[in-house]
Amino acid sequence: MSDNEKNLPPKIYHQNDPDSILDLWKTLASQISDDFRSFIAAYDELVDPDTAPMIFVELMLRQLGNPFRSYPLTDTQKRKLVKLLIPMYNQKGLGKEKGIVTAARFLLGMEVEIVDPHAYPEDGWHVGVSEIGLSTYSGGRRVYCNLLKWTEVFSEADWIKSLVTITPQVITGPTPWGRDADQLDMSTPGALIYQDATPLLAANQPFTASIWLKADMPGTLTFVIQSVDNPLDQTEGIVAVTSEWQRFVAQHQCLPNAAGDVRFLLKSDAGFVGALYAWGAQMVRSDDPDTPYAPRTDDADDCDRPGAWAFHFFIQTPRILTDDERDLLHEIADFMKPAHTHYGILEPDDPGFVDHWEVGVSEVGVNTYVH
Repeated sequence: MSDNEKNLPPKIYHQNDPDSILDLWKTLASQISDDFRSFIAAYDELVDPDTAPMIFVELMLRQLGNPFRSYPLTDTQKRKLVKLLIPMYNQKGLGKEKGIVTAARFLLGMEVEIVDPHAYPEDGWHVGVSEIGLSTYSGGRRVYCNLLKWTEVFSEADWIKSLVTITPQVITGPTPWGRDADQLDMSTPGALIYQDATPLLAANQPFTASIWLKADMPGTLTFVIQSVDNPLDQTEGIVAVTSEWQRFVAQHQCLPNAAGDVRFLLKSDAGFVGALYAWGAQMVRSDDPDTPYAPRTDDADDCDRPGAWAFHFFIQTPRILTDDERDLLHEIADFMKPAHTHYGILEPDDPGFVDHWEVGVSEVGVNTYVH
């Protein structure tokens, strides 16, 4: 008992206590003090998610706005989630790697890896340095839309062919996608294949075009970007095709008076000897040669509607997941990923990367893109 407790009530009342009122007071004060110390110890256990009864853990999750309440978490996962939610909220949308990896580590007990299928680390998902008033980044870089149609299906009528025969899907395309590629027979001299695209603006605009090519035998092709209305408004170059998949890139800036369509063209004046394979054509209104590939299998336009963007990533797991683990990883990624991004889960038994999901564009006001 402390000195203060011994001195209660004031000393003037200590001289005579025939009914033991003071002894009772001291006993009560001591019991209250002991009970308070016990309460403090119990309170520590109640507010610690590792030791609190599950009814308190459920209450903590409810107060924290548990985003995974629709998923049947185990008691252990719920206790971990209480401690993880605030860091998760801080990481949400700012960088897919950190948030998803952290959440999967605690809730699934495994280390997952975020894979950028474009293999360009500066593109898409890496958050830049925010400097208000100078260069403010929110999410990843802008990825420009693919103006071409049927970019992986050269047999479609949108591709104009002269002296070219297409055999669809005869060989596995480049990694990391692994989707089938078409064979182009361009052995006849003067063979060419092209597609015209109509951008919102052509005058003075830069365009970057690309395509993956490989062949059974080395050879050369001519790669052209040109303004359809002015054959002199063009850039062309020779590409050396080998037996390995390569992404060939060409760039051109249209003249100030350019209008109308812009053409993506491959040709062989002498004829390409041997089997030629092509995959993943793209043309974007951009001067960035490292713009990630964005497949298009519908009517293309210049980024004024959904389906024109290529923000996506893969979550690679160290082992095959159970159905419950896969569902929980989807819950984690759906909550943690930045807006207008899509993803796939890549497990060790997958034969290759799956097709990405194309995403739309959030427009705040007139032309503000939020990623």
